[in-house]
Amino acid sequence: KGIDVIQSDGLSFLRKSNKPLSGVSLIEVIEHQPQQDIFEIVQLAYDRIVSGGIILSETINARHPYFNQGFYSDFTHVRPVTDEFLSFLMQYTGFKDIKLIFTVPAPVSFISPNDLSRIYWCYTLIGKKP
Repeated sequence: KGIDVIQSDGLSFLRKSNKPLSGVSLIEVIEHQPQQDIFEIVQLAYDRIVSGGIILSETINARHPYFNQGFYSDFTHVRPVTDEFLSFLMQYTGFKDIKLIFTVPAPVSFISPNDLSRIYWCYTLIGKKP
């Protein structure tokens, strides 16, 4: 109700549009992009998002012990993107209040269930534009 949603190639859309956005969602997208495109996507998202809006990105967690089995079985994946790198990039671009949420629990017997950074298959980062 009252929410406009656009499904598109994100980078092409962000390059062409000057329309202000309340948020940009990159769910299972960022790992399919070359490094330079990742920089550009985050910068353009920042440029288009209005004050108070958010960027949300979910991708495979490179710290999970079986990461390689999932990541490299999809030939469209270009490179893994760690939460440290993406968090830094969001902060560098200007996003604030970066929140890290581990998603898709996939525990393995040899990892402590308290080690959240390694028992979740994916992670989500949410940043807010001031």
